[in-house]
Amino acid sequence: MNQHCLDTAFNFYKMALNKSLTRGRKSAHVMAACIYLVCRTEGTPHMLLDLSDILQVNVYVLGKTFLLLAKELCINAPAIETGPILSSTVSAALTSGIAESTP
Repeated sequence: MNQHCLDTAFNFYKMALNKSLTRGRKSAHVMAACIYLVCRTEGTPHMLLDLSDILQVNVYVLGKTFLLLAKELCINAPAIETGPILSSTVSAALTSGIAESTP
């Protein structure tokens, strides 16, 4: 992730802080949601599941925080194209032997 994306995520976090959207939420969850918001707006190939794995939190908790931030900050987060992401995930599973053991 480049410096521009990190700066944008930081600005989203400051906007959330100014609107008191961080109140009652873990700061790590809000930060992850801001990072994912940048990923969606910039079109980077990261999934919310990746961030939830890193933080070891439920993906639905992060998803709820992400949706709240996108709505309250009036940021249009375009839908992601899942084709390239799924194909890389499937090919990684095939090379590791995970998919072969499944009937």
